[in-house]
Amino acid sequence: MMDTLPIIVLGRFASETQTGFYGFAFQLAAQVNTIVSFQLGLVLQPIFGRLKEDVARQTAAFLRAVRAISSIIVPFALIQAALAEPLFLLVFNPEWKPACEVFSILSIIEAIYFATAPTIALLKAQGRFRTYFMWQSAQLATSVFVYPLAATYSGAFGVAVAGAILWSISLPCAVWLGTRNIAGTWWQAIQVFIAPWTTALPIALLVYLLWRFLSPLGTPGMILSLGVVGPCCFAAALLATRISQPATFAEISPLIQKLISKSWKFFKNIIRQ
Repeated sequence: MMDTLPIIVLGRFASETQTGFYGFAFQLAAQVNTIVSFQLGLVLQPIFGRLKEDVARQTAAFLRAVRAISSIIVPFALIQAALAEPLFLLVFNPEWKPACEVFSILSIIEAIYFATAPTIALLKAQGRFRTYFMWQSAQLATSVFVYPLAATYSGAFGVAVAGAILWSISLPCAVWLGTRNIAGTWWQAIQVFIAPWTTALPIALLVYLLWRFLSPLGTPGMILSLGVVGPCCFAAALLATRISQPATFAEISPLIQKLISKSWKFFKNIIRQ
């Protein structure tokens, strides 16, 4: 729904240009969620299904999975939003510059949207298809009302902002619906999102400030921001997770080690060449 409905609405209520800006920005912003969250979502559903008779363990596994996913996606997505301007200025043709702000907002949505695939997997594994249908129906009905207004008055940017607001309400509700079988509270559902944001948001703001500091340098400043500031601050976000959420960091540390190993091999091959 996140990708197709806004584009359909923009195609009907806004110009082709605005539709193109949104589609282009979305394809860029959604990469990390597509690779990490949705691929894991396919794996998680059978795991949750095997734990159907033990609701407490099933819910605990869901929360562990969501926290692990969020610890990677949230800092990446927020840093991605902070570096939208140098990315568009350095990499893409000038005609795509108006899509930069849309890309920033959609990247922020990705820092919320990470919970979608695991939550859908949980509800399906629980056999709660009616709950899943009601959640998606409510989201659709609200979007059909809000998106046309946003598209008419503010184009792609307005639709992106509307989407950010809708998903920031909808997904905590969905997490709460998935965990309420073991007396999960609304506050516990909110914490799934607050914890990674508390760690990643200050670092993303630092990334943006460093980019503004480097921006007078022109192209060298853009290269430094994208090639040095972004990766270093992402690593700093992972280290911050180690301090603030040690259990979650233990879950993702094998993946981090694999990424470091592959990155080191990649750079060694480049040096040898």
